[in-house]
Amino acid sequence: FESQIDRKLDNSLKRLKLDRINLYQLHNKIKIEKAYESLTEGEILSTNVVCDIMLKLKEDGRVENIGITALGDTKPIKNVLKTGCFDTAQIYYNLLNPTAELKEISSWNDQDFSGLIPECEKQNMGILGIRLFAAGLLASDVRHGREIPVTHVIDRKEEERRVKKIFQLAGEKYGNRAQFALRYGLSSNKIQSLIVGMASLEHLENSIQAVKMGPLPDSLLKDISELQKRNFF
Repeated sequence: FESQIDRKLDNSLKRLKLDRINLYQLHNKIKIEKAYESLTEGEILSTNVVCDIMLKLKEDGRVENIGITALGDTKPIKNVLKTGCFDTAQIYYNLLNPTAELKEISSWNDQDFSGLIPECEKQNMGILGIRLFAAGLLASDVRHGREIPVTHVIDRKEEERRVKKIFQLAGEKYGNRAQFALRYGLSSNKIQSLIVGMASLEHLENSIQAVKMGPLPDSLLKDISELQKRNFF
């Protein structure tokens, strides 16, 4: 595993014509049990496995910071964050599921990421918001067949119902759907950076316009929070 990471990193540095990468991110889901393309807490934290290997990359100067993607099962993700091994975390956060920002939540009936952002803050980690568009469900009614959900518990039909409730509440005066979803991410004062996938220049321009519009009004955010707490009923 160590030799694979070394080889891939060196190839990346060569292609980028760099001696050092600012952030090297572990993108595998973190699961309780071993699954395809995922890692367990033990595989990350055991001696001479992922965490140790990535720390060596920092020590030899090829990488400045290392990070994880906080997807998978919440408990082992939290345990990995608590070690302080990593500098950043990509956190699932959007209108459909804002739970990562909360310390705890009681009546939520979707995947519960609560405690992740507070733990990142405790460890002085950089927080990168991901999946702002919830696999495209929030951005548009158009479906391409490439929408891959990364959470579990509720199904696609229930997600679509929740999307409808959000836009019934918000109306059309806060930008188009994608801009509204992005502005929701901008409204969090705990997330340092938002990662937005783009497939065209139009997507980039749309995002720039959303940033110019800025965060959503506090009164609307309060209404959205109340809707979320009721599981969108």
